[in-house]
Amino acid sequence: MTAGKHYIVTPDGAEISYRVTLLGTDDGCEIEVEHGDESWTFSVVAGPGDAQAWVEGRPRRVEWRASGRDQGAVVLDGSRYGFTVVSEARHRQASLAPHVSDSTQKVHAPMPGLVLEVEVEEGHRVRAGEGLAIIEAMKMENEITAPIDGVVRDLRIRSGQPIEQGFLICTIEPASEPE
Repeated sequence: MTAGKHYIVTPDGAEISYRVTLLGTDDGCEIEVEHGDESWTFSVVAGPGDAQAWVEGRPRRVEWRASGRDQGAVVLDGSRYGFTVVSEARHRQASLAPHVSDSTQKVHAPMPGLVLEVEVEEGHRVRAGEGLAIIEAMKMENEITAPIDGVVRDLRIRSGQPIEQGFLICTIEPASEPE
């Protein structure tokens, strides 16, 4: 199995969210869903035709419909399930980030790890939520995202660099002119 990708999923109209982990396997993926003390694991393998999958050994018709940046739906055997999904790192960062976006924001590593990929360069314009870097921590890939729209300044990381929790990754300066 490969390292998992972690997301926070909130079903449309629900007050609760689920932590969802996608784990790649040789023939498909496993989906782990957690809420509180409960957890469920589903094995998914591509089916023989388009929009078909084997879920827990049963053939199912599955269709993905994106309806916005973080909005989407899965249509499973004709029933639509809408939801909002964000990466776990983005969810954690959003809960810690100030909601004021008219001042420069410092972006710090939320955990220690190894920088796998730097997705931006100095001076790059970003939108809030856009990926800045991917950090591997405990065999999990975590995407670090921009807290505000702006321009990347003082970029202090490179691929392959180990960093500690709280390390300053960069600052995001609000753009002085509209895009």
